[in-house]
Amino acid sequence: MTAKKAAVQIAAAKAAAQKAATEKVAAAEKAAAEKVAAAEKAATVRVAAAKAAAAKAAAEKAAAEKAAAIASKKNSKLLKAVTKPLAGLAKALGGLFD
Repeated sequence: MTAKKAAVQIAAAKAAAQKAATEKVAAAEKAAAEKVAAAEKAATVRVAAAKAAAAKAAAEKAAAEKAAAIASKKNSKLLKAVTKPLAGLAKALGGLFD
């Protein structure tokens, strides 16, 4: 083998090694980018789920507060409906004993 032929083979081997290294780096960068994208997507999904849960909790709290307000109002009306006639009866009975 001549020196020229050996130099050509060495240059070809170096080029092949460089190409393989470049492809390996590109594959690693692609894999890293895919992992980052997957992690970002998972984080986005978790944030959306947390927001939905918070919105649901807020809606349930508002509904419970509204129901409590309605119940309180009904109880107040019922109490007034009972106490007014009783007050009139007490007044009438009080007049009998005067």
